[in-house]
Amino acid sequence: MTSYFDNALSQSNLCARQLASVTGSIISNMFVFGYVCKLMTKSLHRALDRKEGWESRVDLDPCARKELEFWKNNVFHLNSRSSADPFRRPSRIVYSDASAVGCAAYIAIDNMPVSHKNWDAIETKQKSQHGESSCVLNRLCSVLFTSSGGVL
Repeated sequence: MTSYFDNALSQSNLCARQLASVTGSIISNMFVFGYVCKLMTKSLHRALDRKEGWESRVDLDPCARKELEFWKNNVFHLNSRSSADPFRRPSRIVYSDASAVGCAAYIAIDNMPVSHKNWDAIETKQKSQHGESSCVLNRLCSVLFTSSGGVL
């Protein structure tokens, strides 16, 4: 993988397709490397945003070059998981969907009902991320009430 970085760093500008390949290789390892993949590819993504086409040349600004240097110098160090930080699978998975008028959510537990909610006038004007978060929160609250014998 370091040959990707050596090749990219040896040029002052890269073909957009080649830079996308290098960036994609980093992002595809997020399970192993963690969120450092997102943090240390922001300048590479900005460089790709400036492309005119996939075959056009993209200039590497100093920040993008620093990110490539980081990956060249740290890819082998990051390519391991500490036994003190083992991967943990989630105990429950929440599936949710929100639209302009309401939401529904489901938790993957045996025979648990699906929760539905219609937005009020204030919630209708909120951003979609708020809708998804509100949907999941509504579902989790209903599970707490149901499991404690309450009704929501």
